[in-house]
Amino acid sequence: LLGIIFILQTPAIASYAKEDKLCQWPDAVPWHDLYARARDFSNASSCDNSSGVAGVAQHWLTPGNLGPDSSTSLLVPSIYTFIVAMVCALVFVAYQHQAATDQRIDHRTVLPNDFAVLVCNLPVGATDEVFIADFFSHHAVAGKTDTPIAKVVIGWDYQEFKDKQKQVQMLRASLEELGADNPDAKPIIERLKALTAELASVASGKAHSQMKGSGTAVVVFRYAADAEACLRRWSGFWPTVAYHEPVDLSALPPGNGLIAGSALPRFPMGGAPVLKIAVRRAPNPGDIHWETLGVDMWARISMQMRTNSRMALIIGVSFLVTTGVNNLQDLVSKASDDDQGGSMAPLLSVLAL
Repeated sequence: LLGIIFILQTPAIASYAKEDKLCQWPDAVPWHDLYARARDFSNASSCDNSSGVAGVAQHWLTPGNLGPDSSTSLLVPSIYTFIVAMVCALVFVAYQHQAATDQRIDHRTVLPNDFAVLVCNLPVGATDEVFIADFFSHHAVAGKTDTPIAKVVIGWDYQEFKDKQKQVQMLRASLEELGADNPDAKPIIERLKALTAELASVASGKAHSQMKGSGTAVVVFRYAADAEACLRRWSGFWPTVAYHEPVDLSALPPGNGLIAGSALPRFPMGGAPVLKIAVRRAPNPGDIHWETLGVDMWARISMQMRTNSRMALIIGVSFLVTTGVNNLQDLVSKASDDDQGGSMAPLLSVLAL
């Protein structure tokens, strides 16, 4: 890429050297005076020493030195415009190549998430593994009502689970202080048994749990082909935007999903299919953060805005401090050059530091 850009810049530099009569923009000369003296680029003497404006050296020929009259040759801006377009196109091609490479490697490598999907927007009371497995066995793959499901992993409410664990620890500490034979320890023992039973209800295979779910679950299929077919039906543009399954356009290669098909099945709640769920490919087991799976979308946006606002505040304060220090340095330099301000120079130096 860099080699192609270098080759494309060669005719631009040649055009600079032959056709463009560019002048430097010195800080000491006001812009309007420089423009008045150097606007006639057809006169080569406008950049000689007699005019007080020196010519741009060939090793410093860049698009930023085109001068107030732009360029006398359209080749230079045309070349650089083409370079920008080509760089954007090459970046897009490189990204597609990387995506295709990842897809080929994924097809050749067997990973745990090849068999699993992550289900979101479930009700917090959907904690029955058998019920969720039965729903996906009937509706995961289009035209198939007996898709074999190997396992369903419920995502529990992490904050509730953590709070009850803390309560259990505090009750055990209180029980040790009082002693199990103490009559006052009886309510503590009963409460401890109730909390222990609630925590034990999240174990795998329990039909009814006293704990709330986070609205997420991982559905593990017996075959990777079923998981892939489930993702083709439940993920993509139409399932996300309109909650309709995608249908391929026959004139294009299979898998395009350009047409919206029939509505997707809704997850039942109270016996009626009412909830729209979201399905995407599940991460690998080591990449799942259960404590953040059930966070609401608006809570995520709020936390992101809070983080970004703090970063913006830090950057703004740093900018103001840097600007103030630079101004103080200029003031110190002027005070040191001024005979009357010599006594203020040490104080201003301390303030600048």
